[in-house]
Amino acid sequence: MILLSWESQSSLISNTGYHMPHINSLKKLRLFSFLAILLLAACKKQDESFGESLQPEEDFLNAFQTDSTPLHASILKKEPVRIDIYANYMIGNYVDEIFGTTRCSGVMQFAPSSTSSSPFSPDDAADVAFEIDSVTLDFAYQKFSYGNNAPMTFVVNELTELLDISTDYYSDKTVTKNALNLIVPGSEVHETYPDRASFTATDPKIYLRLKLRNEFGHHLLTECDLEDFDSFKNDFNGLVVSSSTIDGRVLSFAAINTKLTVHYKKILNQQTFETIDSLSFNFENTSACESFTITENQYFGSELSSLTSSHEINGDELCYVQAPHGTRVRVDLSEIFWLQQIPGAVINKAELVVPFENDNRFDPLDALSISYKKEDGSYTFIPDTLYTGGGLNTSTGAYKFDISRHVKDILSGDVSSTDVYLTNNPLVNGLFNSTGVKRTIIHGPSFSPTDRSRNMRIVVTYSY
Repeated sequence: MILLSWESQSSLISNTGYHMPHINSLKKLRLFSFLAILLLAACKKQDESFGESLQPEEDFLNAFQTDSTPLHASILKKEPVRIDIYANYMIGNYVDEIFGTTRCSGVMQFAPSSTSSSPFSPDDAADVAFEIDSVTLDFAYQKFSYGNNAPMTFVVNELTELLDISTDYYSDKTVTKNALNLIVPGSEVHETYPDRASFTATDPKIYLRLKLRNEFGHHLLTECDLEDFDSFKNDFNGLVVSSSTIDGRVLSFAAINTKLTVHYKKILNQQTFETIDSLSFNFENTSACESFTITENQYFGSELSSLTSSHEINGDELCYVQAPHGTRVRVDLSEIFWLQQIPGAVINKAELVVPFENDNRFDPLDALSISYKKEDGSYTFIPDTLYTGGGLNTSTGAYKFDISRHVKDILSGDVSSTDVYLTNNPLVNGLFNSTGVKRTIIHGPSFSPTDRSRNMRIVVTYSY
């Protein structure tokens, strides 16, 4: 399994078994007939550089190129992916006519800040009291959002189950929480400003600030052990933050810049009401804390309404790719075996070209990832390049994957599966340590019956 520094096997792609087609003798005979027509009508001399090839350069003059190999595409529902390995989490909901409804809730732990002075001192009387001025929950925007910019109504609930940093958490996780919304009544609705988020480390950070109930702050200071994180997390499990605005937007926040602050006065003498004013105690999401996003996709009433974990959708015309565990695309390459009918044929290059739909509602993904299923049931990236994402080329309107070695391995029998899978790449704003709910539409192999350049296709350059 090829794993990047930010990845785990579970977060690459779901591990679900599918029937793989096999080529029998009758099919080979049919493909041989197809080859005869293909050589006459669909081949042309290749006049330009082939890039990295699988054959010596002196053989290029005998090379042919074709993009007529039939492909078949299917849209599949992805299984839940591991979501606690990223540095951000998402909050909010959006609705669109194609991808249905997406709901995201951020789950987060907090630790007492090591830089905050303890609200207690050895000289305090046993009955020292606190007067809470305010409690604020601050989130640092990331420059990424999906949906419309209507005001959002937020909900903050206290988590009632213990999180463990050593546990793997997945995007379909359900958590138990207290039903009380901790936001001060009347303060639930906020305008959101992800477009103002900092882009570099030196830019000023822009925050969403939620005002929480004072009694919650009193609970944190007087009923929780503030000495260390291990003790504190048993008294306060964390928060679940969501939105009750169904058709709003999904916002992305940096976990490390999330802060919970209790502003208070310490009442030293309850007889004279002597106080120490303007004190505060911070709780932070540190590296010891867990944080992740719960994501729910509902396709009822959308273009994908018939999609379930056991029922795929034909993608020969249009394919839909959605993060994080929304949809993926399976591409069947089994027709490539016609190359075996040419004595001495050698592949110089094989590229999978995937045009994207020019739809203003869905920005193209920064990149797509391509993988295949191994005999042991696990999924791995194809072996052609270390950079596995299909780079976005806006000038050509397509993603391109060099799959030369992978096709060669299929033809030689070293790889038994003829299917490859296209999924969202977890690249967000140039950062791999991020995830989002981006979605995009790509063209299937039969999108245009008259213009092959607009279709998903495999371009094969070969010599014999």
